[in-house]
Amino acid sequence: MAAARKFEQVIQNVGASNHGTAARWQLVECGIAPHVIDRRVASGRLRVVRRGVYQVGPLPQPWSPEASAALACGRDARLSHTSAAALHGLTALAAQRGVHVTLRRH
Repeated sequence: MAAARKFEQVIQNVGASNHGTAARWQLVECGIAPHVIDRRVASGRLRVVRRGVYQVGPLPQPWSPEASAALACGRDARLSHTSAAALHGLTALAAQRGVHVTLRRH
């Protein structure tokens, strides 16, 4: 039971830092085994919003679509263009035509 509470706290912490979303790779890096993640998905405690990205909590947060898009693209992805401008309050336009994500070229 204590382990379940620890896992839940880790998931909540990751979700809190990502606008209510968490990527599978983040959870695994924090010590949560893939089968634990799969059980939480099967039970409805985590909801799949994109491949490998989950909604933490019962309701999506305001910037969760943008966060989930960046997380789905990997650790080097960042919001860009109008998505980044809207996040930082530089424009009133939300990313209505999709989310803009930029990846660093290796």
